[in-house]
Amino acid sequence: MGDPQHLICPDLDLIPPRIPLQIVTIRVKGKEFRVHKELLVKDSFYFHKALNGGFVEAETQEIDFDDILPADFGWYIDLVYRSFFVPNFILRKEQVGGSLSTRQLLALWQLSDRFLNTKLVALVKESLQHRRESLLPLLWQGKLDSDF
Repeated sequence: MGDPQHLICPDLDLIPPRIPLQIVTIRVKGKEFRVHKELLVKDSFYFHKALNGGFVEAETQEIDFDDILPADFGWYIDLVYRSFFVPNFILRKEQVGGSLSTRQLLALWQLSDRFLNTKLVALVKESLQHRRESLLPLLWQGKLDSDF
């Protein structure tokens, strides 16, 4: 009767085999993050060059950071994934499961800039502008300290 897979797809031999996505390891102050390389390098010139260029990181597919807080890097990776998989993603509490503090947004902006990820820089910048615009009326009404 023949191979059942060939009954479903007679040209099965013409389909190239799937190559699994490569996982890279990023260690931040000892905490290990395993990330899909394709997503990490897609919008980040820094990670693209580090993991595909003539650096030792390209050979080992591992990068270590001692000057970043693991929680901040975790948010960065979260945004990398969300901005890839969620169409028209914007950085709002409804889309990230809660409100990010201004400190967290500034840390994300700093990391996005450091890793030369213009897509995430734009997302965080828009979110900071949205926050500023939503807080300005409270400041004008004297209901908010000017040090926000």
